[in-house]
Amino acid sequence: MSSWTDRVAHVDLSTCDTGTDVVLGVIGVIALAVCFAGYRLYKTALVLLAFLFAAAIEGAIGSVWIERSPENQVAKKLIVAVFCILWGLMGAWVCRLLADRLNHLLGFILGAAVGAALVGAIVQIIKSITEDRVDDSGYLGWDQFAVFTVGIPVAILVGYKSKNSVKYFLMLASAILGAYIAVRSFTAIMVCAKVDPEVMARPAVKIIAVVVIAVLGAITQLYTQPPEERKTVIATVDGVASQV
Repeated sequence: MSSWTDRVAHVDLSTCDTGTDVVLGVIGVIALAVCFAGYRLYKTALVLLAFLFAAAIEGAIGSVWIERSPENQVAKKLIVAVFCILWGLMGAWVCRLLADRLNHLLGFILGAAVGAALVGAIVQIIKSITEDRVDDSGYLGWDQFAVFTVGIPVAILVGYKSKNSVKYFLMLASAILGAYIAVRSFTAIMVCAKVDPEVMARPAVKIIAVVVIAVLGAITQLYTQPPEERKTVIATVDGVASQV
């Protein structure tokens, strides 16, 4: 029977030290945060980016004024700093107002990409099944024609249908990515600590762990999204339930 080091040969045990464990632990915790709160982190990061972008614009404007003369440098820098903060707050506020439109655009782009990729994959599968017999029968280039002729309308249709689904794309993607990185990080820590090395070496264990954590992360994000974004069910006068 091979030793546990043979089973985890892909892990460089020479890097197993306290510093490496700390770094892996931090990466694992961050990955779990992304897994269970990816959409909220995205919205926070978007607002923060808008704050920094608007503040940078005002900083550039203010630097031109500061460089015009050497007098009162401290006072001018303080004034510019205050307005940088005000501009940043304004940028964050505008970003929150326009976030829905941006999300619609991202949802359309992601949906269109999925639709186009799906058509391309289907065309390639058909081409591989026919083994180029269609090309040999005088229809060379049919696959490119089909990809553009069918792919563009499908991409637009799927993009339109997905314009309100960007948060679900982000929730699912962040849950899967966060779970994968977290499992990789904590597995490396446990391998270094020689905790059940044979179990840790089994790919099935890692896959199951990623799937379970990703599902829990996606469900958590879905049911802890901001209250203003949740769809509530109400009953009409006729007793027919509808979503608002």
